[in-house]
Amino acid sequence: MTTLGNVIVVADIPPELGGVGNFREAPDWTRVLANSADRQLTAGKTPLLASALPEFEKALIRIAMRRTKGHRQEAAKLLGWDRITLTRKMKALHLDGASEPPGA
Repeated sequence: MTTLGNVIVVADIPPELGGVGNFREAPDWTRVLANSADRQLTAGKTPLLASALPEFEKALIRIAMRRTKGHRQEAAKLLGWDRITLTRKMKALHLDGASEPPGA
């Protein structure tokens, strides 16, 4: 991880979230998550799960949809959900079509 004190730099952010790092290669992505949560608490932003959980789900849905080239049934299986749950989550998170590849 390339950090400067408590600062996370672009190289620490996975590509799925706009960075240049590789999420799978991160030695301890939970440490990055913990640092982010700590910064949010320091800034007085609570409750933590209200903002973190939707972003976490968005990232995983985008990865699953990309991996399956937009096939919702397969993406849902990767996430451990059924297709209806995936569709409902995508709608709630405003991901309808946004995370699907063109032509999917």
